[in-house]
Amino acid sequence: LHAWHRYKELPKYRLMFSQLQSRLQRGLKKSDYTWLFENVRFGWKRIMRKTYHDSVYLLSNLSNVQIAHCEKKFQENLKELKEEIVIGKIKRREKSYESIVKTMEYFYGDLSDSQKRSIKTMAVSMIDLVPIRYRFYKERYGKFLSMLKEKGNASKIKSTLKRWMLQTPYSYPPYYRSALNKVRIQSMQIYLAIDKSATNSQRLYAIKKMSELVSLIKDLERG
Repeated sequence: LHAWHRYKELPKYRLMFSQLQSRLQRGLKKSDYTWLFENVRFGWKRIMRKTYHDSVYLLSNLSNVQIAHCEKKFQENLKELKEEIVIGKIKRREKSYESIVKTMEYFYGDLSDSQKRSIKTMAVSMIDLVPIRYRFYKERYGKFLSMLKEKGNASKIKSTLKRWMLQTPYSYPPYYRSALNKVRIQSMQIYLAIDKSATNSQRLYAIKKMSELVSLIKDLERG
């Protein structure tokens, strides 16, 4: 799997960042964001296809101890999400704003106060995904554990993983799929707004960042 990823996937990532560099030079459009999203989505689908059969075999042969460990990890994950819910929507908004600024500054360098205010204004209106994600994870973890505990039911594991791994996001319940689509659109609006307001130095910084990522991936390809 590691060799496959190095020789098959890394060149695709390198090409994507190289093409993104050209798009950044002229300024990003909605079609560029869609192109980038589709590149990432198809990359994820390739990984799911590659690991599907091994995942079926692995999950069909878990011991009781391993299943218990999975259950413990799931409960820990749910607890972390629950803690995010408890802190309240205002604090979650602030954390979301800080995360977006951090991401934008990774690609564009330091943002101006005006750009940060723009992000804050748009971030406030973004859908609050945490409670929705908690509901989805709780439902899916429950189904997943129930499936694992049905010993000798490899056919159910195979059909369930096929739906979850190879038919994503269509395997998501409508409420979760709808929320993810809204977040994607709102995120696109923020990214395009910042790119539109980017100064010459910020754009040069972003172009240089793409070059650095391309060089990094080349090094990873060589091992």
